[in-house]
Amino acid sequence: MLRPRHAVRTLLLLTVAALCVPGCVGHNVINPVADGERGFSNPNSDPIPPLMIEAVRWVATRYPPEESAEWSVGAASLPEDGATGPRFAVNLPQGVNRLVYKRVCDLIGFGAVPMQPGYESLPTYHVSRIWVSGDEARVDVIRPIKGLPGGADGRPVTQPITVRLRGGLQPWRVTSHNVWSFNSLPTPPINYMPEN
Repeated sequence: MLRPRHAVRTLLLLTVAALCVPGCVGHNVINPVADGERGFSNPNSDPIPPLMIEAVRWVATRYPPEESAEWSVGAASLPEDGATGPRFAVNLPQGVNRLVYKRVCDLIGFGAVPMQPGYESLPTYHVSRIWVSGDEARVDVIRPIKGLPGGADGRPVTQPITVRLRGGLQPWRVTSHNVWSFNSLPTPPINYMPEN
């Protein structure tokens, strides 16, 4: 039988543990949209790299960079890595270090390469914003649209896709997505993979 003091301490510890389990991932916001969005903002720390990998891979396989495969259902049959060299560039948020940048692109696969000088003409997938709260996450990926002329301002045509994921204590998986109008979100500035 627990003494009252020990019972209170045990109850307190169990309550803290119960509150922590669903939110052990914490609250992260990379590139907040609203002034009130705050949280941890290190893009090199978990869970941010696995979220970027899963979101960009999901978007690139369903909305591939090749014009011939555009709008085709089930385009996840992209050629394997290295089949034809780099197929598309990935532009990750400011602050991603070289090791994480390279690893994320390697794990995306399908010919993805980190954004570097000389790759600006490749179709580019941009990770615009990442929001994480507990075991839920949203990643805004801005994909290239091939075959359409640029706007009056000369910008290439892009399309934002918000990918919703669940995971945290389990591997992250896409649960749903939202496709936005062309050029409805600003394309983030190019963030080249750091040299060191």
